[in-house]
This record gives sequence, structure tokens and C-alpha cells, in this order.
Amino acid sequence: MKFRKTIQLVGKNKKENEFSLLGPILVIVMGIVFLTIILFMSSKEKSFMETAVETTAVIERIDVDRYGSGSSSRRDYDVYVVYNVDGESYRSCLNYYKTGMHEGQQVTVHYNPSDPSEIMGGNSPVGLFKVVFSAMIAFGFAVMIHTLVRQGSRNNLIKNGTKTEGIITSVYVDRNVKYNNRHPYKADCEVTNPVTGEVYLYSSGRVMYNIKHLEGRLVDVYYYPDNRKKYYVDLDSAEADKSGKIINDFR
Repeated sequence: MKFRKTIQLVGKNKKENEFSLLGPILVIVMGIVFLTIILFMSSKEKSFMETAVETTAVIERIDVDRYGSGSSSRRDYDVYVVYNVDGESYRSCLNYYKTGMHEGQQVTVHYNPSDPSEIMGGNSPVGLFKVVFSAMIAFGFAVMIHTLVRQGSRNNLIKNGTKTEGIITSVYVDRNVKYNNRHPYKADCEVTNPVTGEVYLYSSGRVMYNIKHLEGRLVDVYYYPDNRKKYYVDLDSAEADKSGKIINDFR
């Protein structure tokens, strides 16, 4: 069996593109918000550690709060430790939890000499979070740039490519992809060369609304004559009949 790689260009259909830029923009915004919080925490931690004193503490207890159930459940951990400073015993809550921690375990903490009840752990995950959220922002920008490049290629194709007409042969749910727990739809179509009889098969971009009603309709397809693997199936054209009437199907 021979497999061929084709370049699917994102369509101009507004609904077809409604999730293409929204996703990476949300990722970038969330990443910036969380990174700002982490940087603020990092600044406070750095200031604290400049004058903090190191000592050894013992985990007294670990409180676990459970939220939700099933795959959506999560747990929050509060680790309470005891330690001595100048012969006086203190109890405080650590600013982190690490898998494997248990009662009676010794951990390194840093306390404020002016107020020994204020502590920070020696293994704070702030640094790791900075890396994670920085990578999150970079990923969001990479996806957004990739999407904009694809849309630019699509616009160039519509402007400079050849337009032909095909028929939508099938509409199906693309179960290989999921957006917000929903699978998008795609349409397959075929274009027949009236001179040679050759048949070309194409697929539309993904859309987040039901397009089952488009089966059997005529649709515009744009392609480069010297490279038919670069194409675009214009689902907007299938929504309207030849009289120009727009069909709004609310089934």
C-alpha cells in the first residue's frame, strides 16, 4: 500500500478557523499569567533566601485534600514540619510537596532569623515551574506562527491557484483529533477532469460544527496546476446553491 503525504491548507471559512488561533492565544495568555505569578514568587523566595538560615526539620504530618472524582480528581498536600531554633520548637507548613514524602522524614528548611516561624523548603519547585511555563509560552507562539503561515499559504493559493468544482462524497467525524473534548468534522470530495476522465480526491480542513448536510453538494476546490497536492476545499461554497442563496441548517 502506498501512502502519500498531502499539504492540507486551512480554509477561509470562519467556523473552520474558529479554533485555529484561539487555542495558541489561550495557551500564551495562560502561560504569561502563570509565569508572572511564578516570577513574583521567585523574587520573594530569592529575597527570603538571602538572609535565611538553614536547619533540619522533621515531617510531623501530611494533610491531603481530595477534590473531584475519577479522572478529574486531584489532591492537594500540606506538609507540616517541626524544627528547633535556639532551643525553641517551631511548627510550620512547607511551601511544597514531593512524591515519596512521609511522616518522620528529615528535610532541609530555611527560616527567617527575625521570625523563625517563617520557612521555605530547600527543594522549592519554583525554578521548575519557570521552565514549564516559559516552554508553554514558546509552544503557543510556535503554534500561532505555524497557523498564520498556513493561512498565508491558503490565501496565496486562493489568489493565484486554479479554481475547479468537485462534489462532496462523504462527511465524517475525525476521531484522531479532539478540541475541548469534541471531535471535529471533515469532508471528502472528488474532482473529475472532464477531458481526461481523471479523478482527484481531496479532503477539507477540520471544522467544529456538523456539516453532514453538505454531502452530495458541489464545492469549489483551489489547487496549483503544477502541484495538486497543495489544495483547499472551500466549504463556504457548498453552503450556498448556485443562485447564491445561503442555507442555514439548524438540524
